[in-house]
Parts: sequence; C-alpha cells; structure tokens
Amino acid sequence: MTNKLKQALYGFIENVVLQQSGFKKAMHRLRARDGTYAHVARDRNGLKFLFPPTDFTIGAALVDRGEWQYDELDYYVDFVAGRAGGRATWFFDLGANIGTQTVYAARSGKFEKLFAVEAMPGTYELLCDNVNFNGCAEITTCFNVALGAENGRQTFIFNPLNPGGSRRDEGSHDLEEFELDVVKTSEFVNQLIEADGSPDVLAFWIDVEGMEWELVSELQALGDSYEVYFCIEYNEDSYDEASRTALKKYVESRAELYVLTQEGLAPIDDMSAVENNLDIVFPARPAAGDSVG
Repeated sequence: MTNKLKQALYGFIENVVLQQSGFKKAMHRLRARDGTYAHVARDRNGLKFLFPPTDFTIGAALVDRGEWQYDELDYYVDFVAGRAGGRATWFFDLGANIGTQTVYAARSGKFEKLFAVEAMPGTYELLCDNVNFNGCAEITTCFNVALGAENGRQTFIFNPLNPGGSRRDEGSHDLEEFELDVVKTSEFVNQLIEADGSPDVLAFWIDVEGMEWELVSELQALGDSYEVYFCIEYNEDSYDEASRTALKKYVESRAELYVLTQEGLAPIDDMSAVENNLDIVFPARPAAGDSVG
C-alpha cells in the first residue's frame, strides 16, 4: 500500500468511521459477546500471529499480504548488523503492539537480547503470546509499561481498529480510556542494561504515536556509552511545534539519515521530503563537528 493510500485509509477511519457515536465501545462489546479473544494469521514465513478481531490495520495486513513491515524491519536489521560487525547488539521495540517487529527481529538471529514494550494491557497479552508461539521467548523480554519523559500516571486511549494507534489522551473522543503508570524512558533502559549485561550496540524501533521525540530525547545520551541506532515512525501530524522543531533539528544533525520503505534505506540530506508516517533511520552519533545533543 502506498503512503498516500495508507493516509487516505487512516483518514477515512479516523474522520468518518471512528466518529460514529459509541462505535469503538460497541466493537469491544461485540468481541466480549462473541467470546473471541483473538484471530490467528500465518504469515508468509510460516510464523503465527494472534491479533484482535477488530484490528483493521496490522491484523488485516497479516491476513491480506502475509506480513506487516517485514521488509522494512529486515532492511533495518541488516543495516544495524552490518555496522555492529558481530558485536553484542540488543534490540528494543518501543510501542511493540502485538509483536510482529519483535518476532521478526528475534528470528533474524542478529540480536543477543530483545526487549518489547507495550502499554495497552490487552495488546500486551497478545505480544507475549506471539513471542512465545514463535519461539522467541528465550532471548526476548516483554514489558507492559508506558514510557515517557517522567515517572507518573497518564491517561491513554485505546483504538480497537488500529491498536498500534492507541496513544496518550490529548483531547475529546469516544474511546476507551486507560490510566497507566508511565516510566521515565532513560531510567527504564539504563536499568535493563545494568541488570542484563554489557551490550556494544543498541537498536531502537520506535512507534509511539506522537511521542517519538519524547523517547528519543530521553535515549540520546546512550550514544555517549554505546553505538546507538534509531528507527522511528515520523508522526509529524501528531507533534506540537516544539517537538517537531526539536526532532528535525536533532535528526538532521546526525552523522547519517535515511528514509525507510519497502524498497530499502534511502539516504537523505534533511527532512524536507519526508512524509507523515514514514519511517526514518539515524544513529545517535552526530555529524563530524556537530555537537547538537
């Protein structure tokens, strides 16, 4: 699906379907009445994934084309592995949803350890199931926690048509709400590193619906001690002006910058041509002579 078509579909879902009064809560009631916990899809590589029966996004893609961003993840994994050169590398899937990217990364054999973080309780259960079903539990640890810039509690909203689109509550809606504990991102990751060993390279896959800069800004200091790479979904339409400006300034001052698509990694000089919801890849390492944090 092209990015423009994907945007049109998301726009229709969010601006038309989801505006119908009580629609999402009705979908939850339907699921509860039918007693359906999840559907299962076998992807093009023979992997099995459980997904919510109301999921029109990742679930639909798994059924329709047998994968969800498999090629994009594969390009990113090869990119990081090529730079790591066999050194101990850990993979962090922040906003892991049902775990497609976690499983793909674990099955690649390129990572010593993997950590998958999902805030929504029901989605987290599916994440754990999919990690187990696909034989990845030995090297993968899953966490049901929301990450942010500070410790505390915040309200998040759940999107049953696109669970990966669940996000921090920032306005009026007709959606199911969850009060979740939020953990400071830098403290969370540093505690994992201190408890589980000494990696050389850290690879982050971040899709957190508008909170990308919040997490990247928390993690950037890791570049002082480790070789760090980021792949983030660029959600420009979800950023306030300050976050948008800060994120652009940071990524454009890195040593490398790429846009990631189904065709591969394409180097870019700046963010001027990057469309909303495209993935971008960059290291924590700044460009030579640039000390922008």
